[in-house]
Amino acid sequence: MRTSIVFNQNETSKVNFFEVLQSQDNLQYTLNCDWNLVKTYVTWPSDNTPSFVSNLITAEGPYNEDAMAAVLESYEWLVMPEVDSAQ
Repeated sequence: MRTSIVFNQNETSKVNFFEVLQSQDNLQYTLNCDWNLVKTYVTWPSDNTPSFVSNLITAEGPYNEDAMAAVLESYEWLVMPEVDSAQ
């Protein structure tokens, strides 16, 4: 079982990346023009919530795998594919 939380990208410095499945280099972000409102998420592979989560002011969740899949399907997380202008 995996558990995830969503939070504002400006709090990524609070994440202990040794406790989650993502690295700082492969975080995914929402599409938002205001960088202060951009969100990201992290996932961990157990029921035990990492200690840093309590320090995240903007945390949303925790979400189980099904609930997180629904979050990622929302318009906020949709990434438009790049269009090749040469076609």
